[in-house]
Amino acid sequence: MRRPPSIRRSPTSSGGSRSRQPPSTWTPPCSPRTTAIPWRRRGTADALAWALHKAGRNDEAIVYGDRAAALGWRSAALAYHRGMILAALGRTDAAAAALTDALRTNPYFSPLRAPGAQRALDSLISR
Repeated sequence: MRRPPSIRRSPTSSGGSRSRQPPSTWTPPCSPRTTAIPWRRRGTADALAWALHKAGRNDEAIVYGDRAAALGWRSAALAYHRGMILAALGRTDAAAAALTDALRTNPYFSPLRAPGAQRALDSLISR
């Protein structure tokens, strides 16, 4: 049986496993070259913002969180990420607005994160 052209092996292929090395153009997420990334991909800025937040670098994370929000992409996960970053920075009014937006957009956006968003919002409102 012949394989379709898209998955046929080349005659010189050894059939071994593929290299797990990143391509030569790969750049670590927090390098100076990240400012040159084209932000047309919707999740790129949000993913970088969330990674920076998880690393405790919230001042840097909010820059990318705002950039992701400015792209006009409406997503409960994006609003949740932005809200949690804002809460970590102590900006409670903006954090509450972002978490409210996340829960209004889709109250079931994540079985793990949605209840956490509600708890964080309740905590912010009670302050």
